Amino acid sequence: MKVIAVALLLVAGAFANSIKQTRETGPPCPIADPLIDEPSDQLNFTLNPIAQIIVGGSHGLTTINGLSTFQYEYTINLIQLTAEFTITLTTFDLTSTYTAEGYVDARPLSQSCIPSGNFTGTGPVAITAAGLVVSGSATIFVNLITDRISIRLLSIPNLVFDSLTADLGPEFIIGGAPVDWAQFSSNIKSCVDTEFPANRDDVVEKFRLAINELIADFTLQDFLDLIGGGDSTCPPPGLV
Repeated sequence: MKVIAVALLLVAGAFANSIKQTRETGPPCPIADPLIDEPSDQLNFTLNPIAQIIVGGSHGLTTINGLSTFQYEYTINLIQLTAEFTITLTTFDLTSTYTAEGYVDARPLSQSCIPSGNFTGTGPVAITAAGLVVSGSATIFVNLITDRISIRLLSIPNLVFDSLTADLGPEFIIGGAPVDWAQFSSNIKSCVDTEFPANRDDVVEKFRLAINELIADFTLQDFLDLIGGGDSTCPPPGLV
């Protein structure tokens, strides 16, 4: 009987270890590339405390190339509720027109690096990026009363990109001043490479708060389904 009991304990331990940690890659469903978004008068976006486009914005026909290169990989420990992750985006190219107002708060990064303040803007928009890699770790908290999750601890030791350009046109005004987009695009990599490491804790904390606002209504199962670690299913081709 002792031999059987020991064997059962070993089997149970092996099973527990198999569900304790899981490695996944995503996104779970393919993203159309190019992604075409028809004109809309429902342009609004909230990522407090980093940025917001308030209700009332609009955008024209939008084309995004490169989303098929967006990938992430994570290992999550479902007992300790910890995760390690890597996000990559090889190339990204967005063109559109827009009318919007809201705010951007990139502090503690300097105003010369990424301008902060209330903004208004209208006209053409073009954004490109290449070689983005973000990696880090997180600790997940599950509220036993509401069954909702939040990120308790977030660490991002690595945030790099090869290039980034942006042009929101001459009518974009932030903090009462226009932006020299050519200068912004030529400086952004060097200033982020310098200022992000110097202000890492404060910047990452803002990311943590923003993520928690986005997932405020998520249960752990909802979150796992979203990132591909649950029972998520993809719609038929053509509906993505």
